[in-house]
Amino acid sequence: MNKPIGIISRKHKNITVLQRIMTILVESSSTVVVAPSQIALCLSSYKKRYDLGVKCFWKVKLLVDSGVRISGKNVKPVYDFIAHMQNTVVALYRAVETSANLSIPDDFEYKKKRSQGVWDAYTKEAIERKISTSEKIADILPVVIGVPSPNGQDFWDGFLAFEELRNEIIHPKSGNFERNGGEFLDVEFQKKVAKTVELIGYFVTTRPNDRRFPVGFGKSEVPIFATEDIEQRFVKFGET
Repeated sequence: MNKPIGIISRKHKNITVLQRIMTILVESSSTVVVAPSQIALCLSSYKKRYDLGVKCFWKVKLLVDSGVRISGKNVKPVYDFIAHMQNTVVALYRAVETSANLSIPDDFEYKKKRSQGVWDAYTKEAIERKISTSEKIADILPVVIGVPSPNGQDFWDGFLAFEELRNEIIHPKSGNFERNGGEFLDVEFQKKVAKTVELIGYFVTTRPNDRRFPVGFGKSEVPIFATEDIEQRFVKFGET
């Protein structure tokens, strides 16, 4: 879910916790729920796909250990394993990309010097479309959030390798088909996943009260603000 905020009302001497909500319409009925965090949704999707892939892996291992020839219907857990791990990569990378894009303010401008010595200025929209995710993470987010660049941290090379794997999945080339998903069985794949999760955790733990990051991922703090009279700033839900 999205991170709540606390509002101290000096007049009422209490704290009100607020969260963004959304209305869900199902046929003729509707209800209101706390709006989800897009980053948390991506992380949830990644974890579910990863866990499903692990289950398929153990099925494959059982077949191999028992000496059963993997063909016909026995090949299904192999293909399912590859599909789940590909989806794992896509969902986890999307969590990184979403973290970057949501963190950039609407009025932010990024200036980048070309080899010819000319400077290009990018609006947020241009950054989202033209700047790579790794560059956003290394050069833009540290400025926006106010933390040291993750470039050079222990997990950085692992993330770059993960990003390369993701690009191969999203933009397949003929040479990539020779790998046929075997890279997901390599222990290095597990390291790439772990390092990418560590990258997200780097920003969450350095700014635990930042509302842009979801609840439930590492240490988290609720931002608290104060106002003289909360009733002068907010209207209760259902009232007009």
